[in-house]
Amino acid sequence: MDLALEPGVLVETLWWHPLHERDPAHIWLRQTAALAGRLLTTDAMRTGGT
Repeated sequence: MDLALEPGVLVETLWWHPLHERDPAHIWLRQTAALAGRLLTTDAMRTGGT
């Protein structure tokens, strides 16, 4: 199904306090978010989406 409008580019940003820079849970969250972004970008490039 074609969209009536072109989808815009979605930009997400994560911010955290420097005290949490070395926190294992924050490291995991940042790595997981980065992987999800790479996967979405790769999929969009493969399918021709934005």
